Amino acid sequence: MNSPDCSCLNCQTELNGPYCHCCGQKEIRRRLSLGEIFRELPGKIFSLDRGLWLTFLCLFRRPGLVCLDYIRGKRQRYINPVSYFLIGASLQLASLWFSAPIIRESVSEAINQGRQTPAQAAMFERMDKMVGGDTATAMAEIYLSVIVQAYTYLALFAFVVPLGLALWLLHPRVNYHLAEVLVFALYVVGHCLVVTAISTPIFSRIGELAQIITAQGFYIGMVCWAHQGFFPNGIGRRFLTLLAMGFAMACFFASIALLFVLSWAVYLVSIQPAP
Repeated sequence: MNSPDCSCLNCQTELNGPYCHCCGQKEIRRRLSLGEIFRELPGKIFSLDRGLWLTFLCLFRRPGLVCLDYIRGKRQRYINPVSYFLIGASLQLASLWFSAPIIRESVSEAINQGRQTPAQAAMFERMDKMVGGDTATAMAEIYLSVIVQAYTYLALFAFVVPLGLALWLLHPRVNYHLAEVLVFALYVVGHCLVVTAISTPIFSRIGELAQIITAQGFYIGMVCWAHQGFFPNGIGRRFLTLLAMGFAMACFFASIALLFVLSWAVYLVSIQPAP
């Protein structure tokens, strides 16, 4: 990404060195790469100045243009997309810690609803003997642990990466590198994490199902809103973006389900008496 007039891509000031004397942004001469995103991370992850609040507000007003500005070189005004995603994941973990008792109780009640028929009650009774306590409580604890892990690393590898890959493959005529589409995915998912982290303590009191529906509704609405300004408009292209989000959601929930099954199996093995 060469700048023919040797001007800063962030503020258009003429450059006289490797850094802009007006805004402080480093000179950019090539298109964004994945390595460059992470190289910027150590110096900016703790820079929670006005860039964080400006990014937060602009992602409500014009999310697609924020992503476009960043990949075109206007980076000084926004927080690094990986940093923003990590902030969202951290807020989610804090929100889950605050709402843990409510979530645990809600999940336990939902599991206990499976004791309605005599056959189901007998099955749960055998499970209670196996775990040496209440099966629903044990499952709720493992579920909570899995959700914590989901926002620790699964959200990045099982949500952001599949979303970025799907968008890149489904929009082949748009001249974006994979790293540039991943910027879009990081900002969109990161913003969703920030907003749903704020709403989790509220909706967790209504019920786990209400919380999930509300969160997924916001994710879908956010990616539709962010599509405008980053990808070309059109019903077909918007459908492809929604398809990519649906694929990413499926990957994320499948990874959570798989992790829960594996964690439950490990738990059952660990409580078995030694031969």
